[in-house]
Amino acid sequence: MTETMPETIRYTADVVCIRGGDVLVIERGWPPHQGRLALPGGHVDAGETSREAAARELLEETCVHVPADSLVLVGVYDAPERDPRGRYVTVTRAAAPLVHRPGPVEKTLTDALAFLDTHGWAKHRLIHPEGARCSIGALRAAAGTRNAAYRDAGNLLLAEACRQHGKQWEAIPAWNDNHAGAQVRGVWEAAIQRAHHMNI
Repeated sequence: MTETMPETIRYTADVVCIRGGDVLVIERGWPPHQGRLALPGGHVDAGETSREAAARELLEETCVHVPADSLVLVGVYDAPERDPRGRYVTVTRAAAPLVHRPGPVEKTLTDALAFLDTHGWAKHRLIHPEGARCSIGALRAAAGTRNAAYRDAGNLLLAEACRQHGKQWEAIPAWNDNHAGAQVRGVWEAAIQRAHHMNI
């Protein structure tokens, strides 16, 4: 009777991470398939589950953090000839899309713009009992007791106004009073996008 040598099986975990309709991939830096695109992933370490390994590898390779227990099973891939390095068994899991929760600055800007859309625009110019102070009033109303958010949202809005319309503007009311509503709205939208990308 001929004994067969036990086969060495390597245990790995990959992650399918979809953000904004795109699949997150890495470029392989070593053979096999060096230079080709691949899913983030790697070996399951001693004492780890495939979920834990998948979350760790995703963080190490892409700086994207997802809780291990949020990863859902996609499939197990174990065909004997699938990897030229030998027998690999790969568990692939998917990271559920993150639900964006706006920070206090983004929320303040968004709520204030919604207020302006409802009450503050007319014939492409701002109308408000305080005239040029319409943007400031909307920010204050939206921020409520979030004083830091009111200050930071105002600073972000003014910085975007200076970026788009010149650095001479030192205060929101003066800039607000010298531009049509459509121009002002464009600054608001850009400030909201900046707050979103800054996660504040």
